[in-house]
Amino acid sequence: MKLVLDTNIFISSFFWGGNPRKIMTRIIDGKDILFVTAEILQEIFSVMSRPKFNISNHQIVRFIDSIEEIAYRIYINM
Repeated sequence: MKLVLDTNIFISSFFWGGNPRKIMTRIIDGKDILFVTAEILQEIFSVMSRPKFNISNHQIVRFIDSIEEIAYRIYINM
């Protein structure tokens, strides 16, 4: 299956697991194909940078890098 995931799914998979983590596991296992935009990656960074998550920029960048390793980048033409 080809997927474009909302930022909330990425955040939930990182912090809480559950079904969002199962989705990410399917992608990592090659069962599904992930597509992502620069805008989604920027939003992930922005949301994870909020003080309530108490996570370092280094950890956020590592998470985003791991997403980029398993995803195909798509571009939005406006």
